[in-house]
This record gives sequence, structure tokens and C-alpha cells, in this order.
Amino acid sequence: MRTMFRSMLLLMISSFLLVHAFAQSNSSKLILPAETGKIPFTWRGDSMFARWEPYAYLMIPVKLKGCPRLFYMQFDTGSPYSMLYKKTMENIHSKYPGLLPESPRKDTLDQFDLMLGSTPVKAENLLLKTFGEGNIDWDDSTKPVTIGTLGTDLIDGRKILIDYPKQTMQLGDKITPLSEPVDFVYMFGRILLPATIKEKQTLLFFDSGSSAFGLLTDKATADPLALAGATTVMHKVNSWGRQLSVFTLPSADSIVLAARKLPLRQVSYMEVSPNNVQAEQMRRMGIGGVTGNMLFTKAVLFVDSKKKQFAVWEK
Repeated sequence: MRTMFRSMLLLMISSFLLVHAFAQSNSSKLILPAETGKIPFTWRGDSMFARWEPYAYLMIPVKLKGCPRLFYMQFDTGSPYSMLYKKTMENIHSKYPGLLPESPRKDTLDQFDLMLGSTPVKAENLLLKTFGEGNIDWDDSTKPVTIGTLGTDLIDGRKILIDYPKQTMQLGDKITPLSEPVDFVYMFGRILLPATIKEKQTLLFFDSGSSAFGLLTDKATADPLALAGATTVMHKVNSWGRQLSVFTLPSADSIVLAARKLPLRQVSYMEVSPNNVQAEQMRRMGIGGVTGNMLFTKAVLFVDSKKKQFAVWEK
């Protein structure tokens, strides 16, 4: 499963700057009904920040034609394209022959059908990514199995409404937000939300694959947001073979998004060298950090990638 650690601040900078060329070479497309029903999602927890984090991953239930087992895909707006995990799919295919359609390319499926909840989805040019071991315990159907990632191609050119308290999402042109939408930056499949932090305007990269972060930023931004005298918790993570250190502190402060004040609860940072060219490029682009699902767990998020507008309201 792709984890939030893929989009740690340093790696996010480099991937953001390079993603345009890659996105152009990948033409994956997800075809959905004009209006979808409510697609349920569930949370998967993980141990981090010296405690159990129940909102570590946002998972969408998935059904595959010809296979009775329920699978999951992680909703990850940190990725501009969706993918299936190759070894896991080969395992499923060996158990249920004929599940994967024939394709002239080894790492791409020309066409593939799946169900997100009760919503049918037709995928074209879907990438098969070598990720994970692909092990499945076929004797225990209660063990969740993740087969891939749903990226921003799921919402590209569409409106999406994510009701975090009710754990549902809905896509379609007829969705109307309950608060006034504001503009955001949408380029190369990346969502950059204008935010106000300590009365300073900035852009936050919305990465739903970084669920456990209300705000991942630099130390200079994090320190004023932390509770006075709070103890810093260091969390060592492995991101694509690199050992990184994330520092997290409790916070009683908030971030303003679309005229709504959202409580932080905690703030995280990574130490970046003053001479880091990528960090300087990010600052020049006006990007102040990363926010994941944690910031919205008690709210509803509306995103219209076609008009490049979003709205937030609390339940």
C-alpha cells in the first residue's frame, strides 16, 4: 500500500517539480457515471507519532468482476494517476484465472472494470506498479487487501464531495456546495489550496495519501503553531528506501481554508538544509507545506477540479 510517507515534504517537492513530464507520458483515464451514488470509505489505522493513529489511510472498498472477495484502494490525491499493484493482481489472477484482461503491454492494462462501492468504473491505460509483496491470505477474508491507488484522475474534470464524518464521497456535476467556493490552484493533477496560517497567506498541497497530517511544514512555520512547552515526538520513517525524521508537536492553533477556521490538533515538520535548492523552489512557488485528511475529519470538503474551486463546511 502506498503510504503517507511517499509525500513527505522533501520528496513532495521533487515529485511536484518533475510530475508534469511524467503525467504527460501516462494517459490513464477513469470513466464513471455522470452522477455517482455515495461511495463509502473506511479508515485504516497505523502506529505513528508514539501512539496509534486511527486516520492513517483513507480506503475505498473495491469489487472485481469474477472475484467474490472485497478489496480496497487508497484514495491518494498525492498521485496524479491511479494504479494497481502488479504482484497483488497477479496473486488474484492466479486464484481467479481470467480476471486480468490481455494487454500488449506488461505494465499497463488497456481496459479494466471495477466497482467502487456500487459505482461502476471503467479504467483505460491503467498502470500496473511493482509495489509490495502481493501476499494474500485467502483463508481469512477479514484481512483487508489493498490492490492499488486511486489518484486525482478519479476527480479530474469532476466535482467531488467528501463527507468525512459520514465517511462517504460523491462525484457528479449536480453537486452543490453549502458554502461559498473559492479558487484553488490545480495543475498537473496536483491540488494546491490557498490557506492562511498565522495571518500569512500560503498554498498547501492537499495530499489525501498523507491522512495523518493536519500540516506538514518546515520548523520555522511549525514552532509558532505548537503548544508552549510541548514535547516533540520524532518519528523515523522509511520512504522509498530513504530514512527520514518527522517531528510532531501538539497544537491548539488553526488554519483558515475557504473562510473556515479548522483546528490543527498537531503540527509536523522536517528539518531542511538552508541550502536545499528544492525547498527554495517550493518557497518561491508559494507552497507552505502539505495537508492531508486529518484537517477535515469533522468537516465536508467540496472540490471542483474543472472550475478550480473548493469549499469547506463543518457538520
